[in-house]
Amino acid sequence: MSDCYIGEIRAFPYSYVPYGWLLCDGTTYNTGQYPALASLLGNTFGGNWPATFTVPDLRQRIAVSVGEANELKPHNFELGKPIGEAAVQLSYYPRHTHTLQKKNVKGGALAKTSRPNIHSNFGQVTGPNNTTYMASSPGSATTQLSPNMLSFFGKQPVAPHENRQPFLNMLYAIAHDGEYPVPED
Repeated sequence: MSDCYIGEIRAFPYSYVPYGWLLCDGTTYNTGQYPALASLLGNTFGGNWPATFTVPDLRQRIAVSVGEANELKPHNFELGKPIGEAAVQLSYYPRHTHTLQKKNVKGGALAKTSRPNIHSNFGQVTGPNNTTYMASSPGSATTQLSPNMLSFFGKQPVAPHENRQPFLNMLYAIAHDGEYPVPED
């Protein structure tokens, strides 16, 4: 296939690798098998250069441009270095809020719960646009809440969750046959 550059990567919408291309699956090859491709990739994606080289592994990954992304500093996206995880397990929760349910009591009054020694000193506060909020009364002591209100929801320990954006499965392949790319002067 002569209408591509050696080392060019394309997404294909079929279930086979076309002639002149290699699947981007992280396979390591002897440099003698595909010398032109090996000379371009070196050990960027792995291998034991100069004896072997590895093609990129784009299985369940997306390709991202190399370089520093200003909005994501201090990340520097280096050629051939994978970043990110398919699933993550949180070890902390960022600051956030919850809605508090209570029976109607006057602001600052003690709102008792069905559990002994668990109480909250919350009252209704009217905010902008006549919105009613629950807030601690001015000068009130630290609010003590039921541990059931503060515990994790769901199974313990917290299980890893899916961390990938929606994606479409395609076959990625790299050209080993074609025109050798020459850098622009």
